[in-house]
Amino acid sequence: EEYYTYLTDRYNYYFDNYGRLGFDVFLSYDFFSNKSFVLSAETGFDQKGFKTDLDFTNKEGNPTGTATLSTVLNYLDISVNGKYIVRGKSASPYFSLTPTLGVFLGNSISSSGDNSYPDAIDLLTQVTEAVTDSLNSVSFGVKVGLGVEFNEIIKNSPLLFEVRWNPDLTQAYNKNGFELRNTTLEFNLGIKF
Repeated sequence: EEYYTYLTDRYNYYFDNYGRLGFDVFLSYDFFSNKSFVLSAETGFDQKGFKTDLDFTNKEGNPTGTATLSTVLNYLDISVNGKYIVRGKSASPYFSLTPTLGVFLGNSISSSGDNSYPDAIDLLTQVTEAVTDSLNSVSFGVKVGLGVEFNEIIKNSPLLFEVRWNPDLTQAYNKNGFELRNTTLEFNLGIKF
């Protein structure tokens, strides 16, 4: 998180960037599997992004309003997933390592909250649009995960639950003293056919 302060002729405003909730949808195909290892090809849609809170104060420092910008970043994700799995009758825990390639598909920005300061909101929206419109079209990352295949909940179709940490190894943006690198925490639920 970073915290910024800006002064205008009429008021001050402060803004703070932090993560936002997104979602992803994936298809996976196991092309190699033995007792302890599984290799899968994966592709899917991955929604990332961030939120920016704006806090407005008057010249005396008293709070006068707040607003939030929500920035959505959409990616096509292509990856190869490797799992080390400990097979069990009812449950099979595993560790996964997944190199990934992300292709930037586009973005959207929306605002909510106090609209009493449209010039500040417009300025921050324009800056955010300039950054997101100039993002690198390709990103590289690695996902590290822990999961479990539940083998007996649905007959002949294992149910999967997995948590993955996904930091990009490349920066999505690095210009004019501003850097943006995506990092996500994924909670995945799936079914194997």
